Amino acid sequence: MKRQLFKLGYLLIPLLFVVTSCKEENGEVGMKLQPQDELLNTLFFDTATVEAYSVMQDDSIVTNGVAANMLGYMIDPIFGQVQAGFYVQCRLASFGAQFGEGAASDSLILTLVYNNPYGDTLSPFRVRVYELQEDLVRGRKYYAHTSLQHDAENLVDENQLSWIYPTPNVKDTAIGSVVMRIPLKTSFADSKFISKSNSSEFQSTAAFLNYFKGLYVIADYCQGDGSVVSVNLTNDNSLLTMYYHNNESAQKTYRFVISDSSIRVGYINHNDYQDADADLQAQMQGNTVSASERLFFQTGMGVKTIVKFPYIQNMFKDKRVIIHRAELVATRIDDSDTNKYSVPSSLLVNYYDTIKQYLVTVPDYTLGNDYFGGVYNKKTNEYRIRITKQLQYMLDGGVNADQLNMFIAATATRMSRLVVYGTQPATDENKRFRLEVHYSLLQDKK
Repeated sequence: MKRQLFKLGYLLIPLLFVVTSCKEENGEVGMKLQPQDELLNTLFFDTATVEAYSVMQDDSIVTNGVAANMLGYMIDPIFGQVQAGFYVQCRLASFGAQFGEGAASDSLILTLVYNNPYGDTLSPFRVRVYELQEDLVRGRKYYAHTSLQHDAENLVDENQLSWIYPTPNVKDTAIGSVVMRIPLKTSFADSKFISKSNSSEFQSTAAFLNYFKGLYVIADYCQGDGSVVSVNLTNDNSLLTMYYHNNESAQKTYRFVISDSSIRVGYINHNDYQDADADLQAQMQGNTVSASERLFFQTGMGVKTIVKFPYIQNMFKDKRVIIHRAELVATRIDDSDTNKYSVPSSLLVNYYDTIKQYLVTVPDYTLGNDYFGGVYNKKTNEYRIRITKQLQYMLDGGVNADQLNMFIAATATRMSRLVVYGTQPATDENKRFRLEVHYSLLQDKK
């Protein structure tokens, strides 16, 4: 369906009003470099046409090697189902393992350090663990929806563990971290590890990874609304530990470590947003009427918002313009679920370079957080994102893009979501999604 345009108003020159004074920051983009007799005035507008609508994130963000991987299952009242897990290599802590005569496993525990719980931590989620049957390849790009072959048997010992209740404020006193411990079947430990005592499979990393390719850890159900956490797999306390005994000792331990060298791949499934809010579904399907009321954001390769300025070039046709300050302003819609669904701390903006064919962060971001902004203001419920240089480049024809992507920071590592006012809300018009611009016009082009 053809997208409709949602206008904040077509700007005609002369604009709303003229600011006759010029603050120091107005020289940021080059105002001070212009001859004084060329400068007209510093002007302001916030009524330019902005087209904005929410879409599903494309599968272009790599999820291997990220700082954290998400794990959990959640039914969000606005965004619907979120299922999160990961694939991970477990490596040898030492070579040449010899488990001794009469060796047998007592337990096999997958320990995961986690933080940033999101959702209802009082309603648990269920985790399943499978052995990988497909190699994790270094240098290959893996994405959020990448599905790898794994064994059909669930390795979780369900007699010991049925549900995960995230307890973010309860640290394990022995190691000083918040962890979950997932007991795996001792039959797997015996057949996969104990049976290979002093074998060639334990003589090198390459041989071991060829024999044991890793684990697929995934949450597949929740009671109630559920939750999602961020797992720090490279923490020293995230590992697979086998407790066993032999004829000489009643208690021995062998560890399989997860290090920086271990390949780690995130997996996230949103069920194609079939359970999401009707307005969000409509925007994703091309019917953007609801974008005038609400815009949506979600991490986990979830939802981003497309932003366009369809008439910005015509506004300054045959004019020489200096942009001193340009900001996108997004105002959060209050809801009653902030205890479960905390407000994201910041938003980012990038664009797809149609010539270079890859995503590029707007140049304003490179000038530092204080300049770029994008941080949530609790007093005003606003996010203000500086795109001064980006807009100047767009007007000068130096950017190979006709739209921007706005999204929540840390999109691949932690769960978060946001709903803001759209481009033309029926109420609270002053909270609309908009572009604010301070600029100067020079002499007409000759």
